[in-house]
Amino acid sequence: MSTPKTLALFLLAFFVSSSACTKKEPIVVIDDWWNVDFAKDSCLSRANIGDPCGSDPVLEVRDFEAQFRTSFASDPLCHGVILADYSGPKGVASQAASGADTSKADWQLMLDFIVGEPSQSWTLVHRGQTSTGQGSPREIMHTVCGVVQQTGGSVAD
Repeated sequence: MSTPKTLALFLLAFFVSSSACTKKEPIVVIDDWWNVDFAKDSCLSRANIGDPCGSDPVLEVRDFEAQFRTSFASDPLCHGVILADYSGPKGVASQAASGADTSKADWQLMLDFIVGEPSQSWTLVHRGQTSTGQGSPREIMHTVCGVVQQTGGSVAD
């Protein structure tokens, strides 16, 4: 009773319905604007009490963020997650976030960056909910991808 046309229509309907149910890949936006401002303000505060930063805070933040990208690209837990950058309202969104409204991104990753420290405090914000921690770039990205991919347990509100 199955004809080639019936089979073709069935396959077409299957592919259309399965592609319509494709899950949107989550986007994690590194908030470079926040990270740089926090590091600069921290260095200014330290300088005011006679303990100036020993290096350029912007360069340190950018190096730490570059290590994020390396860790992100090499961590299997991050598969299926998009990593993007936000450099402020006048900046250009990274290519990964083009077409996405970075002000309404799924996840926003911010650092309370302290110059000279190998481990940094971080906050991940998603629809008003926050996750926080401290770690190296590799530890942070692994944890962030785990939170985004929901590989851990569920937290009841």
